[in-house]
Amino acid sequence: MCIITQFYSKGDLRKFIGEIQKLPEEERVMKVWAIVAQVIRSVDYLHSNNVIHHNIKPENIFLMEDGSVRLGDFKWSDSLVGDQESIVGT
Repeated sequence: MCIITQFYSKGDLRKFIGEIQKLPEEERVMKVWAIVAQVIRSVDYLHSNNVIHHNIKPENIFLMEDGSVRLGDFKWSDSLVGDQESIVGT
């Protein structure tokens, strides 16, 4: 099997966290809020389609050159149907 994805030119959020520390506070805060808002919209979209990601972490949030964000690594995701409940993690 071969999985082809977009090229995430800015890498993942974990890498970006180190880089963003060098920015002036006001610019840093604006960039963080922009990323958080996009992640929230992504999760809201998934939940509205009955999908739970289960593994959101900086390494699974990818940044594009234009400032947009992509949520990746869906290998632990679940589709919720009916009254299904699950707990993952510790």
